[in-house]
Amino acid sequence: MRLSRDVYVLRGRELDLRARVAAARLVFPESTVCLQTSAGLLNLPVDDDGIVHLDRGAGAPRSERPGVQVHRLGIPPERIHLLEDIPVADGPRVVADLSATMSLEGLVALGDQVLRRWKADEIASAVAH
Repeated sequence: MRLSRDVYVLRGRELDLRARVAAARLVFPESTVCLQTSAGLLNLPVDDDGIVHLDRGAGAPRSERPGVQVHRLGIPPERIHLLEDIPVADGPRVVADLSATMSLEGLVALGDQVLRRWKADEIASAVAH
């Protein structure tokens, strides 16, 4: 089954979030998983919007692929967590990046889960930058 130009998945393979991320990172191997996609991989309470969100850095060229949205967030190395060799934005960075777009209830649920797994000063630092 074709996922994108030059990216295919064998028939019968479950196309879960990890498979979609792996496929997108074949095209953009230097990218960091971010936003809703990072939240999903970290098991944080954010709905999967069906798009793989990747950060390629502030100076990266624009790119478009179906099912993949490339961002130029410039996530600093201290906010990147390796999850099974996949670089993902950590919980504090997810809170910072999604805070302007989430409902108050959703943000409280996300913040509560992130506070259980990361230190409050890490969240404050991520929001400040």
